[in-house]
Amino acid sequence: MKLNSILFIHIPRTGGTHLEKLLGFKGHDSPPRCGSAGYGANYEEIMGWDQRTGKMLQHLSYRELVELNFICPDNDLFKLAIIRNPYQRAVSLYKYFGGSFKWGDYLSFLQHLQGNLAEEYFYRSQYEYVFYLGTNQMNEIIRFENYVKDLARIKESKKLNIEVKFDTSRQSKQEQDYFNLYYHNNPAAIEAVNKIYEKDFEHFGYKKLETIKTVFSPIQITTTLPASIKKKSGKSGLNK
Repeated sequence: MKLNSILFIHIPRTGGTHLEKLLGFKGHDSPPRCGSAGYGANYEEIMGWDQRTGKMLQHLSYRELVELNFICPDNDLFKLAIIRNPYQRAVSLYKYFGGSFKWGDYLSFLQHLQGNLAEEYFYRSQYEYVFYLGTNQMNEIIRFENYVKDLARIKESKKLNIEVKFDTSRQSKQEQDYFNLYYHNNPAAIEAVNKIYEKDFEHFGYKKLETIKTVFSPIQITTTLPASIKKKSGKSGLNK
C-alpha cells in the first residue's frame, strides 16, 4: 500500500489490514471492499485484486513492486512492514487458507509448503517480501509480538495522527494455545517450519526451537537489528 508518502509491505497474516486502516486506507470500510472483484485494482494506492498480474496488489513484495514499475528503486517513501514469528505465522496461514478442510492436518500443510507452495506469494518467507538485491529495504519493521510498542515508536518519530489499538493480551493467549496445539510433541512440524522459513529465522532474530515443552514459553527475540540486515544507507530495519 502506498499512502501519504508511506509504503507498507503487507506480509500476509501479520496484522497488516489493521495497520492499513490506521494509516488511513478506506477500502476496507464498506462494500465493495478491497480484495473483492467489485473493488478491482487501485493502482494509485497499490491495493486490490489486479487481473493483469493475477495478484493482490497489497501483498506484492518490494522486489515485485520495483519490477512491475509500481515504484522506482530510488524512491524516497518511508518503507514499513510487520513481521511475525515464523511458527505462529505458519499456523495462521494454515488456518486462514482452508485449515483441515483443505489441507488435512497441519503436518500435511507443511509438507505442501516444502514442495512449491512456499513459492506462492501468500506463503512466501517474510525475507522475500522486504529484501531486494540482498538488502533489507525497510526503514522500519514492526514485530507482531511487539505491535503496540513498535507502532507507538513509529507514530512518535513520524508524527502520525493515529490511535494505536491492538489487543495484545488476546493475541498472546491465542498464540499460546496454538503453539501447544500444533507444535507440542510434534518435532516434524518444528523441523519443517525451521527449514521452510530458514531465512526468516536467520535475518529477523527469531529463535529456532529444537524441542518443545508441554507448557508454552514465549519465543525470545532480539531487540537489536541483526547486522546482516542493516541497510547500506545506515537506516535501520527493525529498531533504531
